[in-house]
Amino acid sequence: MKSIDLQNYLGKHVLVYAQNHRICTGSLTGLHREGGKEIMTLSSTTADRKIPVSAIQYVIETPSRINYNC
Repeated sequence: MKSIDLQNYLGKHVLVYAQNHRICTGSLTGLHREGGKEIMTLSSTTADRKIPVSAIQYVIETPSRINYNC
């Protein structure tokens, strides 16, 4: 996936399916670069997760009551 595609989801609650069968939910709060890689920040009730954009397979907008922390 590309960060340009993810910008539509900024500030929204999403479910993310990434490589290695990693599934997470939370609010997409940021897109930035770290060490030359594009990173997305996903905030949930328990922690913030940083996931490389290159590892993301699917992003689906979901109701905020769905919680699955990776």
